Amino acid sequence: MKRMARRRSVMEKDWNARALAGAQKYIAGVDPEDEFFEGGTRLARQLCDDFFRKEGFQPKGKRMLDIGCGIGRLERGFSQMFDIVYGLDVSSEMIAQAKNLKLKNVEFVRGNGRDLSAFPDEFFDFVFSVSTFMHLPKKRMAYDYFREIGRVLKPGGLFKLQILEPRTGVAFVLGFVPVPHFVAPHVPEVMWLVYRYLTLSKEERLRRSRTYLGSSMPRDEAKQALLDLGFSKVEIEECTPGVTFFCSGRK
Repeated sequence: MKRMARRRSVMEKDWNARALAGAQKYIAGVDPEDEFFEGGTRLARQLCDDFFRKEGFQPKGKRMLDIGCGIGRLERGFSQMFDIVYGLDVSSEMIAQAKNLKLKNVEFVRGNGRDLSAFPDEFFDFVFSVSTFMHLPKKRMAYDYFREIGRVLKPGGLFKLQILEPRTGVAFVLGFVPVPHFVAPHVPEVMWLVYRYLTLSKEERLRRSRTYLGSSMPRDEAKQALLDLGFSKVEIEECTPGVTFFCSGRK
C-alpha cells in the first residue's frame, strides 16, 4: 500500500506540473486553447459515433466515465451525447482547470491513480479512455483498471480504451541511458526518481518521466485479459500504427 501511495503521489505531482506548464501541449501537443477544445469536441464524436452505431448503443439518457479526462478536452463533445458525464483524473490541478468549463451535465472527480473506488458497482453505461493508459508507469495498473471497469459497468455496458503498443528501438530512461523499450518500465523507480532530478531540465523530466513514457501491452495480451474478466465482443482497432491501439467490448 505504501508503494501504491508513493506511485500515486509521483503521478499526481508530475501531472500537476504538466497542467501548470501547459496542459494542452502535454495532452494533445496543441497550444491554442480554442483549437484544443474544439478539436476535442470533434474527436469525441470521431472516436465513438461509429462504435456506438455498430453496437446499437444509444447514449441519450445514459451515464459515462472518461478515465484520465485531463482538463476536459473531450467532455464538451461527450456532454452533447450523454445525459451525465463523469471525468476522472489523478491530477488535482487538471481537475481544477477542467471545472472552469462549467459544463452542466459533467462532473469532474479526482481519482487515486489505481482504481475506480469513487464510483459504485454497475454505475456506468460506457467507460472510455484515450491518451491515459499509455502513460501508466506499470502494466499491472492497466490490469487493475480492467477489473474495475468490469465492476462499475452495467450489464451490457460498453468500454473503449486506448493502449500503448510495445515498441522496438531504444528509450532514454534516465535521460541519458539507452535501453530497449520493453526494459524501460522495469528500471527501479528509485533510480529514476534520483537521476531525473540530477540530469534533466524540468521540461525534459516531464517528457521523459515514467508517468509520461508509460508502459505498453501487446494486443493479444490486452484482449485475452479482458476476455478472462468476462467481457464479450472484445475487439482490437488500429489507432496510431505501431504506437497505440483501441480495445473495445461489452460487459
